[in-house]
Amino acid sequence: MFLRLAVVLVLASAVIGVTEGGRLAEAAALAVPNACPQWDCKVITYWWSGGLKATGAFTPNTKGTVITNTAYADVFATTSDYKGKPKAVGNVATVLFVFIAAADDTSDILAKHTKALKAKDIKTRLKAVDDLASLGPKAAPATKDLCDLIATESNKTVIKGALSALEQVNPDLYRPVVKIVIDPLVTIKQDGIKEIGELGEKGLPASQILVVMFRAEVQKGITGVGGVNWETSDAAAKALAKLKVADKATVDMFKASASTSNKFDRTRSQAIDFLIEWAGDDKDRQKQLLPTLKAGINDPVWEVASRCITAAGKFGPTAKELLPILENLKLADNTTTRKFANDAVEKIRGKN
Repeated sequence: MFLRLAVVLVLASAVIGVTEGGRLAEAAALAVPNACPQWDCKVITYWWSGGLKATGAFTPNTKGTVITNTAYADVFATTSDYKGKPKAVGNVATVLFVFIAAADDTSDILAKHTKALKAKDIKTRLKAVDDLASLGPKAAPATKDLCDLIATESNKTVIKGALSALEQVNPDLYRPVVKIVIDPLVTIKQDGIKEIGELGEKGLPASQILVVMFRAEVQKGITGVGGVNWETSDAAAKALAKLKVADKATVDMFKASASTSNKFDRTRSQAIDFLIEWAGDDKDRQKQLLPTLKAGINDPVWEVASRCITAAGKFGPTAKELLPILENLKLADNTTTRKFANDAVEKIRGKN
């Protein structure tokens, strides 16, 4: 357990005639728990009065009480020698130290609960989502952990518990997520996906849910089991691009989806679109995509080939290794192919 220590030091009365020193010190001390309402604290007050001794030391009187933040006013009212008794003593310096130590800091509580979300035991996972729900918005840093659980969990009871927790922790993200996970209508699911993309950075914690949605459609295309809903995969890919998701696992998933192993041209094209957006003007990322573009430039499906040719031109000199292939395409039978190839070659050579 890590204890957080907040120290308030108030020089309440250092000069003759300052009579409100005690009250000022108490007000300063009370301000600390108000700023940290999640803490249950131990308050120890020290004060010295009666004048400075020749040695310069103070004569201490110590009082302490274990309390919760709601009891601050009552505790100070009953334990403070200064309450209603202003001091006016010559050569007296009154100093109040208030030490506030968190019995269990919120970050430590969240770490414990989020770790429990990954437990093998279902009861442990259920308790963890309930504990996070009880914290409400204070558990907002655990939003991604809840969304990751929702994306990967197989137990329906745990999923519903995680959704309920998300509603308490992050209501704005809960609204589109519950559409994706619970609603039986595909169009409503697609609306939820799009809404997460529109949230921008606030939607980023739910990115794994979108990844799972996209991957599921790709798998249907690869295995031939189930009908691919390209509108769902398209919404997911575009939302992830809007969120600027760039973690290695997601990028690798899109690279695999953009490869020739994906026989469903729609999801393959969507993966290429995501990767082009991900690369942007970053030369290193562009270089990583060259094998993908090379594999797709001569693809018999124009939806795939056109994207790869256009991206090669967009990358400019970075794509110079693709020039031989593109030069050959300038002599293709298809007029559109020749035009696309010619434009790409000129951009790579810096002529356009």
